Amino acid sequence: MEIINDNPINKFKSLPERDSNKIVRYLSTEERARLIAALEEREENMRKERQNHNEWLKERHLKELPPFGHFTDHLKPMILLSLSTGIRKGALFGLEWQDVNFPKRLLTLRAEIEKTEETRHISINDTAYDVLFKWKEQSGKVASNSLIFPSPKTGTKINTCKTAWGNLLRSR
Repeated sequence: MEIINDNPINKFKSLPERDSNKIVRYLSTEERARLIAALEEREENMRKERQNHNEWLKERHLKELPPFGHFTDHLKPMILLSLSTGIRKGALFGLEWQDVNFPKRLLTLRAEIEKTEETRHISINDTAYDVLFKWKEQSGKVASNSLIFPSPKTGTKINTCKTAWGNLLRSR
């Protein structure tokens, strides 16, 4: 067995910590409209695919899949909520139902999910309220400390939505 006197990583210079994107960029009105139209088109296509698949199952006397609720999956409500509130992706993935105060129309971003590590409170507009209300209704009975957007496969915190987002971008 060989003993190493120095950590080989010490030879490397540390990278400076900095914000990944110092320039804040907002969607133009046209870009926002195109994004929402792409989301609507995606939802419509997913509903048609579900209907076609259910017809195929019905012809074979197999159990049909349940109809979609207000949304076909998590992507549209996540994007609409982010557009309406300015919430970053990481905070969005960590939101829990306890963070939503429907009567006061307030969303709490806890320090542990915020990039700045400071708790913030955001007033939610009609769009954000409607999205959260419909998503909660669609999600069924949920615990107050459960994630708003859990992974559909594991039920744990989502790490990324690159596949769904990439597919949405390619559809346009």
